[in-house]
Amino acid sequence: MKANIVKLILYCLSLLPLSLNHKLGKLIGTLLYYSSGRSKRITTANIRWCFADKSRQWQQKLIKQSLQEASKSFTELGAFWFWPTSKLLPLIIEEKGQKHLLAALNNPKGAIIVAPHFGAWELAGVKLCQYKPMTILYSPPKIRQLDSLITRVRGRYGVKLAPANTRGVMQLIKALKQGQTIGILPDQTPDKGNGILSSFYGKPCYTMTLLSKISQKTGASIVFTVLERLKNSKGYRMHYLLPEEDIYSSNLQVSADALNKTIEQCIAINPKQYIWNYKRFKKIDPLQQNIYK
Repeated sequence: MKANIVKLILYCLSLLPLSLNHKLGKLIGTLLYYSSGRSKRITTANIRWCFADKSRQWQQKLIKQSLQEASKSFTELGAFWFWPTSKLLPLIIEEKGQKHLLAALNNPKGAIIVAPHFGAWELAGVKLCQYKPMTILYSPPKIRQLDSLITRVRGRYGVKLAPANTRGVMQLIKALKQGQTIGILPDQTPDKGNGILSSFYGKPCYTMTLLSKISQKTGASIVFTVLERLKNSKGYRMHYLLPEEDIYSSNLQVSADALNKTIEQCIAINPKQYIWNYKRFKKIDPLQQNIYK
């Protein structure tokens, strides 16, 4: 029942022009800001933790803007899931650092596209598949009935989904060994035992080591990408960034630190468009502080 309701809502949202869609998202985000809900609490905790050196006024402004942008990320899913590719691609009006992507794609050992949860990250996959088909590590949604819809939607763009388990990791490695492209979302908290504590905005954060291990095993090139939502619904700007060189280190600690440092560089492009409503600083180690109390 929940899945059908979500599908209906997203379909209705797909009928709206992008400008009206974004206005609705902004309104929802504003309402969330004046609430005491989960998204507001997590966003507030993350921003105050990462930007403790900023004034309370600065923090509050970013909290509000972040909730508005996060809500746009939901409302625009209707367009991204139901509009044809021919209508979606013209929305991306600029690609900055495209030479970094092309260089990575030319590596015969494959390319790893690393995409933090930023801006219109769902649309980024549509654009990337125009260069080469991709295999993306994928965790099923909490509403399991949506799984078939997501698989079908992403599949029409040329995306293959690899489950977030050992079998899926082997699928990623196999794709790279064939010179193909894979995609990884680097800012989700890995299961205990699959990560390492690393500095993120100067704070200990349990960080994946999967990217480092796959890179070491395959020799694939790494390039980061984010899709920035432009003002006044004028479209989107794709950014491609080279990672910190230490990301290729065989030392997992050094590599994880470089990963988080590059994610910070991605966020700096437009901090309000990062998903601050995710518990990135989940308590893993007994010495860690629980900021989400």
